[in-house]
Amino acid sequence: MTDTNTTHGAEAVPTVDTSAEAVMRLADNLPWPPWGAPRMRRAADTLRALLARAQAAEAEVTRLRDALGLQTAAARDVLAERARQISAEGWTPEEDDAYQARDLANAGASYALVAGLSPEHRDIIASTPPGPWPWAGSWWKPTDPRRDLVKAGALILAEIERLDRATLRKGGAA
Repeated sequence: MTDTNTTHGAEAVPTVDTSAEAVMRLADNLPWPPWGAPRMRRAADTLRALLARAQAAEAEVTRLRDALGLQTAAARDVLAERARQISAEGWTPEEDDAYQARDLANAGASYALVAGLSPEHRDIIASTPPGPWPWAGSWWKPTDPRRDLVKAGALILAEIERLDRATLRKGGAA
C-alpha cells in the first residue's frame, strides 16, 4: 500500500500508507484456530518487519526531502537518487555497511568515468562496465552523462556515509 508524493527532485517518491498498521492491529486481534495461529504469527511478524523497513526508508526520504530546500537542482537530484536507492531499491545503510572493499566508491567512480567520455567513446565503452565496476554486468545501467553523474554522486554519498558510520562504531567522530 503506497501513495506517491511529489518531491523537490526529478522523481516522485512512494510513501508508506499507514493503513497497513491498522491491518496488522486487526490481524493481532482476530481469533485464529490453533492449527493456523503459528503460521499467522510468522506471517504477521514478516509483515511487521517489512512495514518497519518501509517506514525507516520513508523517514530517511523525509529527512532528505527536508534538506532539499537549500540545495541546487543538482544536489537535490543526487539526494533524491540516494533516497530512491533506499526506498525503491531497498539498499539500506545497513546493507551498505557490508561493503568493505570500497564497492560503493568504485561503482560511483565507474558512472563518473563514463559520464566524462566524449560521445564517440561513450557509445563504444558504456555498453560494458569499466574495470572498477564491482558488481555483475546486469547492474550496470548508464543512461546519459548527467544522470550517470547523479548516480555517481549518490553512490559516493552512500560510501561517505558508510565510512562515517564505521568511524562512529569505532568511537571516532564522523
